[in-house]
Amino acid sequence: MFEFAFVKERKAEALLANAAANIMDFVQQLSQTERAAALAWANAALIAGKEEYGRELAHAPKKMKPELAVKAVLHFGAYRRQIEDAIDSVDGRPSHDPAIAAFKWELLGAQVVMVTAGAALTKDARNAAKAIFGVLEEAIPYAEEAVRAMTIYGKTYDVEVIPAVPNKKGDKAFLLALASSLPPMFRAS
Repeated sequence: MFEFAFVKERKAEALLANAAANIMDFVQQLSQTERAAALAWANAALIAGKEEYGRELAHAPKKMKPELAVKAVLHFGAYRRQIEDAIDSVDGRPSHDPAIAAFKWELLGAQVVMVTAGAALTKDARNAAKAIFGVLEEAIPYAEEAVRAMTIYGKTYDVEVIPAVPNKKGDKAFLLALASSLPPMFRAS
C-alpha cells in the first residue's frame, strides 16, 4: 500500500512540474476574456472540490493534507489530459467557434487548480499558483465579456460551462462572481 501511495505521489509531482513549468507560457496565448473565463472555471472547481478534497483546497491549499493534494492533482491532471486528447475535436473549426475559447479556458482552469492543490506539495507549484492568479487578476475587468462568451458556448453546445458547484446554479450572476474574484488566499489583504 505504501508503494502505491508513493507511485501516486511521484505521478502527481511529475504532473505538477509540467503544469508549473508551462502555465505562464500557456496563459500568454489566451485573451483577457479567456483568462477571466478560466478564472471562473478554476474558482468553480475549487469550490466544488472542497467536498472531496477539503475546505483547504479553496481557502488555504498549502495546508492541505498531502494525500488529498495528490488526489486533487491526479484528478485535475486526468481532466487536463482529457481536454488535450480532445484537441482534434476543435482543430479546423473557425476561430469564432465558441468551442475554441472553451477549450482554452478549461485547459487553463484545470492547470490552475492543479498548481493550487499542488501548493501543498512543492514550492514550484506554490510559486506557479501565485503567479497565475496574479495574471488572472488582471483579467477581472473582462469578467462580463467572459460571462457572455461562456453563456454563448453553453447555449450553442448545450453544456455546463463550469464544474457543478453544490447548491449553486451556473447562472450569469454566479458566473460573473466567479470571473471577477480571486480565491481568498490570493486576495489583497
